[in-house]
Amino acid sequence: MVDVVPLDEVLAHVDLNAVLQRVDVQAMLERVDINAMMSKVDFTALMQRVDINQIMDQVDVEALVENTEIGALIAKSTGGIATEVLDAFRRQGVGLDGFVFRWAQRIRRKKLKDAPLGPPLLVGEPA
Repeated sequence: MVDVVPLDEVLAHVDLNAVLQRVDVQAMLERVDINAMMSKVDFTALMQRVDINQIMDQVDVEALVENTEIGALIAKSTGGIATEVLDAFRRQGVGLDGFVFRWAQRIRRKKLKDAPLGPPLLVGEPA
């Protein structure tokens, strides 16, 4: 009859480094089904263990800005915002000007009856 030896006892006498040197890792990886293995990974639990603050502390933001066009992008977007704000003020000014002119026409009908609606280049020549 054959004696059964526990696996732990066998492994205690095996030179693991010698075994691993004989293993063809590439051949072993070719047999692994990566998709099946990845389907068992709980990415939510994995991401909860990631410390984003620690990762961001290691990012050199100045080097990142130097190596990208992010500075130019920020400048363009800031300029665009300033232009939009300025245009909004201009529109408000034009609207206010029109409002005041209409009220002035109502108050002083006789004198403003023949007044132009605005500068000729902006409103065009009268027909």
